[in-house]
Amino acid sequence: METNAIGFTKRILEKRFRKFADSEVEEFFETSKNSMDEYFEILFNASMNVPRILGYILSYCYQSRIIYDNKINKSDIEAASQRYYNEKIFSFFETTTHSLISLDEKVSVLQLKSLLNIFIEKAKNI
Repeated sequence: METNAIGFTKRILEKRFRKFADSEVEEFFETSKNSMDEYFEILFNASMNVPRILGYILSYCYQSRIIYDNKINKSDIEAASQRYYNEKIFSFFETTTHSLISLDEKVSVLQLKSLLNIFIEKAKNI
């Protein structure tokens, strides 16, 4: 299943780069240390194939690398993933706990935050 999911990441990126950038995806990635297959796997792991998350990560990589004529490498994707987490996911939980929503909604959000922390710890162990 994971191989098919990574294949989806590859297909979506290849098609989007051909359509919107009129070039191949390989032109934007540093392939001397990592293969494109490794990049597709890293992007899959970072986004779980959610196109919106994938778009954010690539947008952050664009802002930090491509506009300066540098190619994207593994650490750039990791930094972009961390930025996405901090700006979108973590901030959601922080603003929700201080907002004026009902207690039942806050409990639900806090349960989700607890579950997220469990996932993070498991991912670190893996």
